[in-house]
Amino acid sequence: MALTDAQIKEFEEVEAKAKKFSDLLAVADDLTEAGDKDWAKKVFKKAEDKANSIYNFIRLGENLCEKLGDKEWAKKVYRKAEDMVGSSSDTKNLADSLCDHLGDEEWAIEVYEKQSRKKEVIENVDYLIHSYKKKNVVLTDAQIKEFKKLEVEAESFKHFASTVEAESLGDFCNVANNLAEAGDKDWAKSVYQKALELAEKIKDVEIYKEIEQKIIALDQYKVIFLNDNATPMGFVAEMLVQIFKYSYPVAHDVTMKIHEEGSAIVGAYSWEIAEYKRVEVTNLSRSQGFPLQIIVE
Repeated sequence: MALTDAQIKEFEEVEAKAKKFSDLLAVADDLTEAGDKDWAKKVFKKAEDKANSIYNFIRLGENLCEKLGDKEWAKKVYRKAEDMVGSSSDTKNLADSLCDHLGDEEWAIEVYEKQSRKKEVIENVDYLIHSYKKKNVVLTDAQIKEFKKLEVEAESFKHFASTVEAESLGDFCNVANNLAEAGDKDWAKSVYQKALELAEKIKDVEIYKEIEQKIIALDQYKVIFLNDNATPMGFVAEMLVQIFKYSYPVAHDVTMKIHEEGSAIVGAYSWEIAEYKRVEVTNLSRSQGFPLQIIVE
């Protein structure tokens, strides 16, 4: 049924005012209800161009199925939604929509399996970190493979940083944190930089500053005291108080840790400061005839 002149004028005015995804989708829906599917398709396309979140694309896919009956177009839209899946709720919403509106149960199962594989990768990386966490660790081929998988997963979140900020930033930061724990500072910095770009994009100043501090921390060097059987524990504790500004109770606890575990990190600084403190403590130790060893790494 053809639209009347009055309807055409009304729809033209409403379409001209529609700027947001939701407004354009509403106009397209009304046009299909009024019987002008050709015009509706043009407005649906405008809505697709405005879509910027997984929820927008899911909703658009549903309307294309239900209002236009165009499942081929809907499939393309659902693919865009699939690229944006980041959380378990995203997975459920997309899978439910694929079943209920597109009628594609196999695709829905694939979506769940993909999310399951991602979770498995994250668990594997956590396991690797706990298994290989030690001084001067060198990433194994297996670790590198797992980290790259996880980094690729995190990359997908760039597509919807403006709507799912916490998860996208969280994924990049988790990858970087794990890389830093495993001893690969350069790789960790590159991933933190991606998180920094996302934080800047969404104008989250607090998270931006937090990530900046993480990057700065990667450039710091650890000062480590090593245990020996000759240096008095009282002298070690005194060095922690004088040179590293520890309180006496904390200095006592750290000294006990050095004695019981063989070593302890006593501070983290720029290379110049860390080396200065190492030399200062070493000189004081030698002046007293003690063999206390301090390393910087």
